[in-house]
Amino acid sequence: MSKVRTRSNPYMNANETVIVPLNHFDSDVESLELDKGICLRRILNDEPQKLREAFPGNRDILRFALTNTKHVLEMSAYAPINDRFAAVKRAILALKLLKPGDVTTSWEFSLDKNGGVNSMSMPSLVVQSSNPYFLKKGETEDFIELWRKLRDIEKEKPYLSYPLYQFTKVFEEKSSEDKIVEYMTLSESLVFYGEETPEPAGKVIGIAIGMLIGRNQEERDRIKATFTSSYTARNLRVHGNTKKFESFRKKHDVGKLSLSVEECIRRVLRKLIEE
Repeated sequence: MSKVRTRSNPYMNANETVIVPLNHFDSDVESLELDKGICLRRILNDEPQKLREAFPGNRDILRFALTNTKHVLEMSAYAPINDRFAAVKRAILALKLLKPGDVTTSWEFSLDKNGGVNSMSMPSLVVQSSNPYFLKKGETEDFIELWRKLRDIEKEKPYLSYPLYQFTKVFEEKSSEDKIVEYMTLSESLVFYGEETPEPAGKVIGIAIGMLIGRNQEERDRIKATFTSSYTARNLRVHGNTKKFESFRKKHDVGKLSLSVEECIRRVLRKLIEE
């Protein structure tokens, strides 16, 4: 990757490079520049071995961290960012807004100019995946556009800051039930921004979101039903009504309901970000 001559990032050493392996991620893209000094690229064949040799005291950790890694995010000291952790989160968020998939990050390596490992950290550890992510070449323009719009979202569209934070947080939840709770909190923030929550909240949310993204009346009715059911599940879960919640589970596929809500919210957020 060619060097970019610009002001050094004060949060990184002058000769430092940060490598962030992506878990459950693959692509037919070899290298993709997101910004100056920030790129997504395929990991080199000999890179894992070189990293293990550069940091011999932690070879077992490195072996685990790089197992099945196919792509990494790379950031140089010339990257125009104030917070590299935020940059990584933004890249993951842009990917997940683009389409479904379990792409995560578990490790971060700081390398010196000779390729030696200065330090390593473990921001999160999510190792299971039922839906690995694959980024196609034809999707890269939309991905980069989302990345760039998210960069200025707090300044240009502050009302989306919390919903986007919540959307990221949902992927840390393991159960469909808890994901629905988070999605409903997100939906309330989107639909009732700055206002009191009316009743019946689930139905009102479903109508509002259906009007925003529904392509026809049939789809709008389906979206309304999805959010009405999801808000019922949210209330039963939050208020600890175990008996009624178990009865609800017998009548509804909570996993399928969670995925339906996720896709609706993904479409809403993208529409609001891109308009």
